[in-house]
Amino acid sequence: MTTIYELLSNKISLFKEVIQLSYERSLFKKTSVEYKQKEIEIYEFLCNIDYEDLKMIQTIMYIGQDSGPSKYESMLESYQSMRNSFGSNQENHDSDAYAVSCKRPLHEFLGEGLNKLGFDIPHK
Repeated sequence: MTTIYELLSNKISLFKEVIQLSYERSLFKKTSVEYKQKEIEIYEFLCNIDYEDLKMIQTIMYIGQDSGPSKYESMLESYQSMRNSFGSNQENHDSDAYAVSCKRPLHEFLGEGLNKLGFDIPHK
């Protein structure tokens, strides 16, 4: 049986890159040109990664956004249940990338999700 560590550990650098881009965006006012440029950079980055990697980011982001206790016995089960709820229509890659890129604070949601799954990733 696969563990959550085996599933996600080779993607840590990808997650860190998204966290960094989102953190950089958070340093600017929402109305600034720099903020908009960072938002476009995040979106384009997400559009250009593998679809399943995008779905991993989306899943972890929502796990981090959820403040309630997990109703699952394991972190892997929690991850898989959330991931399965998003489907796998690759035609939605751009719209999924947009939905993720617009989340605020993405870096905190992603970092919290990784922490809940057992990865100690700085994100604030």
